[in-house]
Amino acid sequence: MTCPPEINTDILERSYVWEDRTPIGTFSSVFTSKIQSSLIALARSGGASVVDRLK
Repeated sequence: MTCPPEINTDILERSYVWEDRTPIGTFSSVFTSKIQSSLIALARSGGASVVDRLK
């Protein structure tokens, strides 16, 4: 049995990641919109689940 992919979130201000967070660049708004739309569609279709690691 395989599990559906997970979509993990990480809120910078509450993150447990201690590595260097110095910005190294940005993605265009067109690119991020495409990724966002794809992730929302995947989650809504049951193809992935959003996991809140802060709970």
